[in-house]
Amino acid sequence: MELLEAGAHDPSKFLNWQSEMRQRDLDEELAAVERRRLEGKLSHEEAILARQNLIRENQRKVDEMKEETQELMNR
Repeated sequence: MELLEAGAHDPSKFLNWQSEMRQRDLDEELAAVERRRLEGKLSHEEAILARQNLIRENQRKVDEMKEETQELMNR
């Protein structure tokens, strides 16, 4: 009691606050890591879709050229 009267403070409040801040920082860092992981996965998926679209478009062009060639041969 004499220490408290002399101005000493109970360090438990500060230690609790410090622990909460560390936990919050850790939670934020984990969320950032997860966000970057998901962004990477999304980017990968978008690249796959772009490649599939390119393949489909190229196949369409090939089919179109074959059709034109067949028409010319028929004439």
